[in-house]
Amino acid sequence: MNLQIVSHYSKQVYRNVHGILGLRPTDIWLTSFPRSGNSWFRVILGNIINLIEQDGQTVDLQTLEALVPSLGLSNLQKPWPYRSLPRFIKTHQPYRSLFFQKPRRTVLIVRDPRDALISYFDLAQKSKVLNYNQTFSQFIRHPHYGMQGWIRHYQSWQSHATLVIYYESLRQDPQATLHTAFSTLHIPCDEAIIKEAIQRSSLEKLKKQEVESGIRDSGRYRSDFRAVRHGQSRSWIETFSTEDLAYYQQICRTHNISIYQE
Repeated sequence: MNLQIVSHYSKQVYRNVHGILGLRPTDIWLTSFPRSGNSWFRVILGNIINLIEQDGQTVDLQTLEALVPSLGLSNLQKPWPYRSLPRFIKTHQPYRSLFFQKPRRTVLIVRDPRDALISYFDLAQKSKVLNYNQTFSQFIRHPHYGMQGWIRHYQSWQSHATLVIYYESLRQDPQATLHTAFSTLHIPCDEAIIKEAIQRSSLEKLKKQEVESGIRDSGRYRSDFRAVRHGQSRSWIETFSTEDLAYYQQICRTHNISIYQE
């Protein structure tokens, strides 16, 4: 195995363990398979915090970790300084009962895996750590990155989720989706604040910010990587071959996955 990959994952394990020690019952997990809208949702949450407590300071992908931290990246043992929202903690890890029980609430973001895998394939190709150089058809069949990885993540969190947010619903009507989310989580928040936060978090604005401020983690990604892509749904129609779609349908049947079967 590539020494860079070994080093990356060894450090990741250490940071994850350190982060788990800082978890609190009042925290809220924000989990998804990679490239499923997690960062966009986090930016909306960050803008809500800044609108209420930071005089509306701009939130971008560079400043996001301080507002909506990540397991394995942020120092979760620090005190939480904000009053407007509880601490949401992002993770792409599958649920592990031994380590992940302390936060009592979980938001699971789910995106059509066919669209998520297209975006994840782009990331894997441009990652200096993964440096994936095989075909898309091979990627979706990969035991960790592909459909098996998506199913493993989804099934591990499904029964533990306080709330499931479908990416497609978030794109179609973010105001209603956020209203439902906060109501379910018993978080009071003014509708006008939610609306303003959504407007400040548009994908077009995030794309512009990323161009101006540069990519995150430039040591991990090539210069042509963009964390914010087009965010479209059903882009898989133009990418999946007949054989790829047959594989997708077969593995969903095998694992009794009924969503996204159109």
